Amino acid sequence: KNYAATAGCRAIAEHLQRSGVEASVDITMQGYYQVRYALPEPAPMVSLIIPTRDKVELLRMCIESILRKTAYENYEILVIDNQSQEQSTLDYLASLEASPKVRVLKYDAPFNFSTMNNFGARHARGQLLGLLNNDIEVTDGDWLREMASQACRDGVGAVGCLLYYPDDTIQHAGVLTGLHGVAGHI
Repeated sequence: KNYAATAGCRAIAEHLQRSGVEASVDITMQGYYQVRYALPEPAPMVSLIIPTRDKVELLRMCIESILRKTAYENYEILVIDNQSQEQSTLDYLASLEASPKVRVLKYDAPFNFSTMNNFGARHARGQLLGLLNNDIEVTDGDWLREMASQACRDGVGAVGCLLYYPDDTIQHAGVLTGLHGVAGHI
C-alpha cells in the first residue's frame, strides 16, 4: 500500500525521538529509509589522508573529485607522497600547494600503507580521520557529511563506505567484526 512507506518513516522518526536521537528520516525508495544523523555544532573537521606514489592520473581524479563534489565544507586533504619520481606527478603535487584544502607531506621511507597513514594522522588537524586510497572517485556530494555524522554517534568507532568498481559492481561493502573469528569483508 502507498501509505505503508509513510507510516514506516513516521515509526522510525518517532522511535528516534523517543530515544533522544537527533536525526531525520528520508524515504529513498518504496520500502527503504535513510536515517540522517545530526552533526555536532560546530561540525568536526575531517582530515582525509591519501598515501600515494606517482600514478598522477589516479591521484588527480581522486583529489579533483573530492574538491569538486564534496558538499561538506570542514575538511582537509593530506597527500602523503611516498617518493614520487615521475615529473608529471611532481608537477601536480606542486600545483596542489595553491589549494587551501590540500597539504602535501613527503614520506621518504619504504612503502608501508599503515605507517604512511599514521604519519598523516600525526600531521592531521581534524577531529576525524578519513583514510582514502588514491584511486577512489567521489560520486555523491553528501558522502563526507554522511560518514562524519555516523562517526560522531555514540558507540561508533569506525565508518566505511560502499565502494564500486567502474562497471558499477561492488568492490567493498564494509567489514564485519566476529566474522571468521575476527573480522572480514561483507
